Amino acid sequence: MTNVTQEVFDPALGEVMRVLDLAIVEWVADEQYRPLARLPEWFTGTASWMSLPFLQHFVDEARRYLHDHLGGVLASDQFTTQSGDQELLLRARALKINRRLVLAIERLEGASDIRPVLRKARQQALDHEVLTNKARAIQKPLAAVSEAVAALQRVELSDEQRRRVDALVASLQKLQAAAAPLPAARKRR
Repeated sequence: MTNVTQEVFDPALGEVMRVLDLAIVEWVADEQYRPLARLPEWFTGTASWMSLPFLQHFVDEARRYLHDHLGGVLASDQFTTQSGDQELLLRARALKINRRLVLAIERLEGASDIRPVLRKARQQALDHEVLTNKARAIQKPLAAVSEAVAALQRVELSDEQRRRVDALVASLQKLQAAAAPLPAARKRR
């Protein structure tokens, strides 16, 4: 007599998935999904999953990957979709169970949501670009002043004029030292 064990799923598993905020769905052949556990509230009201090019691309990639990596799991990059009036940040994981493509879609919040960090980094990059452009704007007039001072130094001057030019040279040298670490002016192409 063969000893066959049948898998029995604990009903609490669906509640665990809900509390963990995971949507567990099977992606079926006609590009539809079928829930495999009770879906979290954020999952309802989302855009049609088939209208998400990222998710469709991920499913195609997952099918290829899982064809060669039996028992493997492939995680997506983060992606967003609209659910009612809020934008959801999600990540999907794909695996094959009994030849079925199963997706675990999780909602990312808190420290997992890197969008605020990316927005801040983008703003810092824009601020840096503005400051760099302002720094570059100093270089061309500074070069013109340097040329004018050099020309003054070559001219015959009275003692009083020479003292003023020397003071100008000293101030110019301080200005050049302060401007030296700034980005150079862009050359015209």
